[in-house]
Amino acid sequence: MAFALMALIAIYLAEGAIRRSAPPSFVADKGESVTIRAADGTQLVCRPVRREAAGDRCVLLLHGVGDDGSSQLPLAKNLTAKGITGIAIDMRGHGASGGDLRGYGVLEAGDTALWANYLRTLDCDGGIFGYGASMGAAILIQAVGASAPFKSIVAECPFSSFRLIAEQRIQQRSGPPLWLSRPVSEALVSLAFTYVELKYGIDLALSAPENTNTRGVPVLLIHGGQDNNVPPEHSIRLKDKLADATLWLVPGAAHINAHQVAPVEFDERVNAWFSTVTRSKDP
Repeated sequence: MAFALMALIAIYLAEGAIRRSAPPSFVADKGESVTIRAADGTQLVCRPVRREAAGDRCVLLLHGVGDDGSSQLPLAKNLTAKGITGIAIDMRGHGASGGDLRGYGVLEAGDTALWANYLRTLDCDGGIFGYGASMGAAILIQAVGASAPFKSIVAECPFSSFRLIAEQRIQQRSGPPLWLSRPVSEALVSLAFTYVELKYGIDLALSAPENTNTRGVPVLLIHGGQDNNVPPEHSIRLKDKLADATLWLVPGAAHINAHQVAPVEFDERVNAWFSTVTRSKDP
């Protein structure tokens, strides 16, 4: 009886995490949107923001779970003033893009590599860069492992592994004591992952940015010191495990609001990362 109840809870959690929460939405600036197709035929949409000043750099911007590319337009427009073209994509299962399922990088890393290669068709001789927020940050790191041609990337508040953050979310909901909530969360996540793999053929255990080979692509990790959504320990783990990684822990910042807490330093650090940090060998 207890196992059956655990299994039902795991299925409920798995379906909520993996299935899109809303149908594809209309893109207000549809005339400016760009569409490509993923390897499995899923239609993917992005919103380009052209540079306002002279320059030849390009940045791909990835949003968090349950969001869409419009959330990245303020940052994209800020970058255009510095001579950068940005494309804010709607990831599969979000916004105007197709797809009914979310893979937390298992599916999206390849999609992101396609978008990065699309940027090569634009005036991007100064380099192709990436910025990701939350889930988008974790996917961006995994895209480096999928051979996305980034010169360097900025990852704000990423998770180090989807299994770990999934367990922590359950622990946050169930509360203390940890000695009881931890084994329960581990069991639920294992059941949920097994269910998703059997039903949808997606191995969520592979969503683990900390296992990505990022050698040659410098990674700037930004994490709020007061982030209660994705704890700072995730970026600390990534700093220890990834090659060429730098960590900026932002005191007083919560989840993906470093720019609100330290706007001047944020702009300076990000623009510098997209200006002077180069790969040891360009793609």
